[in-house]
Amino acid sequence: MIQRHSTQYEAVLASDRWRLLRAEVIRRAGYRCIACGRGGRLDVHHAHGYQNLGNERPEELQALCRDCHTAVHASRQLFNAGCLKVLLWIVLIAIAIQVMSWLIVSVMHGLTNS
Repeated sequence: MIQRHSTQYEAVLASDRWRLLRAEVIRRAGYRCIACGRGGRLDVHHAHGYQNLGNERPEELQALCRDCHTAVHASRQLFNAGCLKVLLWIVLIAIAIQVMSWLIVSVMHGLTNS
C-alpha cells in the first residue's frame, strides 16, 4: 500500500529546515533506531502527531528504522480503526458462549428428564 501525504507534508520534508532537524534527531539517537537499536537507514517519526508540522521541535521526533516506523503506524491504525471491531468480536464471542452454555444446559436438562 502506498501512503500519500499532503502537499504541506511533502513541502516540509523537502525543506532545508527539515533536513537539518532530521539530521539532528538521527544524531541524537546515536545513528540507531530508538526502538530496536538497528543502524542503517532511519526514518524520523512524528511521535506526537502532525499538529506542529513545519514547526516541530527535536523532542517531538524519533529516529526509527523502517520496520519499527511501519510497526508504529500499523499499531496506531489497528488501534484507531480496530478498537470497535475488536470490541464487537468480544461481544459476539461472549454472546456465543452464553448461547452455547444455554444449549448445553437445555440438552442436559432434557436428558435427565427423559
